[in-house]
Amino acid sequence: MSISLPSNIDDLISIFEEVLELSPSQTYILQRILEEHKDLRSLDELLTFIEGLNVDARWVLESKYSLIRRIYPLASFNKFRMGVIKDIPEPLNMVAKGKILIIDLSSIGNSVVKKLIAISLLKLLEYGWRIWGKNRVFVILEEVHNILSLSSHLLERLISEVRKVGIGLILVTQSPSILGYRIITNANVRIIHTLRFKDDINVMCKSLGDLGSCHTLLPRLGVGKALVDYTPLSMPLLVDIFPPTYILKNFTDVNV
Repeated sequence: MSISLPSNIDDLISIFEEVLELSPSQTYILQRILEEHKDLRSLDELLTFIEGLNVDARWVLESKYSLIRRIYPLASFNKFRMGVIKDIPEPLNMVAKGKILIIDLSSIGNSVVKKLIAISLLKLLEYGWRIWGKNRVFVILEEVHNILSLSSHLLERLISEVRKVGIGLILVTQSPSILGYRIITNANVRIIHTLRFKDDINVMCKSLGDLGSCHTLLPRLGVGKALVDYTPLSMPLLVDIFPPTYILKNFTDVNV
């Protein structure tokens, strides 16, 4: 299964900026190449045009080679394609048919590749849902702190965009502080299990309104205990989480 990158230049640049942690000069080079060569079809082609860029200033030359080093692992993965999206991959079409789709990224060792895959698939799903989406769909992102450990601006914008077309995101993380305060407070429902690290406890307690007992309660929640906060509630509820009594079997396992 090949993965289409966003064809919109602004979207593509903002994603590369965050995923690859580009400097302003590297972003300038990338934008220049993308605007001059709008018919690019692969990251290999993008690398070729960056390598062929004639530069005079030393700082531009250094930025050029640094940009090549950052993009090279993505091109080596050989699963990404560029250009206008003409068709949605069949696995994502299955979502529109009411199927459950599981995409396993655990076999991919490069964290940058993982991040780009996750973002690109979200954008693909958003694009597809604008075309054939009628019912509400939910996307569960497990270990999101490893997949989307981006600045809150990009992740917040992605969440906002997919929400508009009826896609609900369920973010599962052991490190909520990485997601940022704005994303956490904008969540409709928050289910909080035991937290150990000070930054995680602080951001979650702040999102709950700095309840007096919160800082001492969260590190001491027992197994199966959780705090649940939902907008209509006047106060978070302490609840028991029971194991499921059945195993869901109707799913499709897709390794990317």
